[in-house]
Amino acid sequence: SSSTFSYNSASYGGAVYNYKEGMFTAISSTFSNNSATHGGAVDMIGGTFTASSSTFSWNSATSGGAVWIGSGTFTANTCTFSGNSASSGGAVHNNSFTFTVNFSTFSGNSASLGGAVSSYGTFTANTCTFSNNSATHGGAVYNNSGTFTTSSSTFSWNSATSGGGAVYNDGGTFTASSSTFSYNSASYGGAVY
Repeated sequence: SSSTFSYNSASYGGAVYNYKEGMFTAISSTFSNNSATHGGAVDMIGGTFTASSSTFSWNSATSGGAVWIGSGTFTANTCTFSGNSASSGGAVHNNSFTFTVNFSTFSGNSASLGGAVSSYGTFTANTCTFSNNSATHGGAVYNNSGTFTTSSSTFSWNSATSGGGAVYNDGGTFTASSSTFSYNSASYGGAVY
């Protein structure tokens, strides 16, 4: 707990590579300015990663600017993801597995697909804020053939140059309840495509 991971680099998992049945818990920790091909800060190939009251900022990767979930379960509680960048999933790329985030903020992240999150698996966001994220498709979230469920969340000032200022739902299932979408912009579907 209360640890700092900064300016680390690798091909997979700039700071942390969580493998198979590994269990990693980060509490009140900071992951910043890390870089990799997959998972600028964290690369998961199985196991469980839980982050609480932690910050992921200015990490970069080709896929999953801060976190890449190849398999396993990643849960974030009361976390901040800001200024991360990638081609797919500016902050987080979920590759067909499980990503759950509660009471967290995604701001100023960028990517081609999913400024904040690109998900091909199960993505659940409860009481979260997505603001000022940007992408070509899905300013905040790009959901491809997965299941994206959000409740009591706010999506504002996100932008996409093509479709889905806030959310681009590409053949997946998208459910939003008690959530607010405001001031998002895109060529097609200012809020949702």
